[in-house]
Amino acid sequence: QWTSDAIALQGMVAAQLRKRLLELDGGAVFKDAVGTAATKLFSLWPRRWRGMGAERAWSLSMHTAALHDAIVPPALPQAAPQRGAAQLSEADPEPPAPRVPLTPEMLAAFDRAAVYMAHISGRDAGRAANLWATVVSEYDRSGVANAEAARVALDLTKILYRTGDFRVKRAAQHSFEVAKNAHGVRSVEAATAFVYCVRDLPFDERSLDLMEVMGDVVEAALSGTTASTADDVMPAERVQLLRESLFVLRTGAAKATEALRGEVPAAQWERLKTLGDQLRNTEAAKRATELREREKLKKGGNAFDLERS
Repeated sequence: QWTSDAIALQGMVAAQLRKRLLELDGGAVFKDAVGTAATKLFSLWPRRWRGMGAERAWSLSMHTAALHDAIVPPALPQAAPQRGAAQLSEADPEPPAPRVPLTPEMLAAFDRAAVYMAHISGRDAGRAANLWATVVSEYDRSGVANAEAARVALDLTKILYRTGDFRVKRAAQHSFEVAKNAHGVRSVEAATAFVYCVRDLPFDERSLDLMEVMGDVVEAALSGTTASTADDVMPAERVQLLRESLFVLRTGAAKATEALRGEVPAAQWERLKTLGDQLRNTEAAKRATELREREKLKKGGNAFDLERS
């Protein structure tokens, strides 16, 4: 349960971790200590965020990150000197191996902390990326390629892309492969992951075919004609995500067509223009809605809701 006593225990766990780090070198006692800490920390994570205070959630995330840092050696610097250095990712070394075997409880806690840091508070994208990178690496080592592995791999790719991290190219390629294995080559999930590979594709026939196929998959999803979306009304956020994905795929296909064949058919440019107009209109409406919600929160609302918004 989320109580003051639980938070006190959480602080004790963090203190013990810091002490163990100084005294132990990864032996049996260290493994037992971090295993116990992981079990305790995982038990503190709520099933739902509603009603949880922002400071308590942030504190729990930080202690979970401390547990992660006790287990996983420091990684390379998080960001390249400039965004254009993304091509260095082809020479990325393998992620550091954990000092102790990672349990399902550890992986689940790392994922939840990363979700809070990246999506809810937005306060520490770099640490969230390292937490997700550990989870993705462990799934890869264990041969896990299910829907959960695909979701975590895509979350990692998104945050690396957002922060300009030089590991994004490798992460995007891996995310696409996991999504294909988990959901199928012509799935919406695979197409969404493939979007982050587009900027590094060469202008050749294979790349053009892939962009066109994945664009058709996303377009079908927007039309409600795929098995995964036909039975449900899609939330506005998912519609927006699919439109953005389609725009990236169609733009990439247009550039590849121009490079390979010298020109782009007028109908293709017209479709791009229409899609771009839809995105701009949606963004304008979204900003207006956010302003209204912020005004409501100023008049009343708890700190966690304000931070999450």
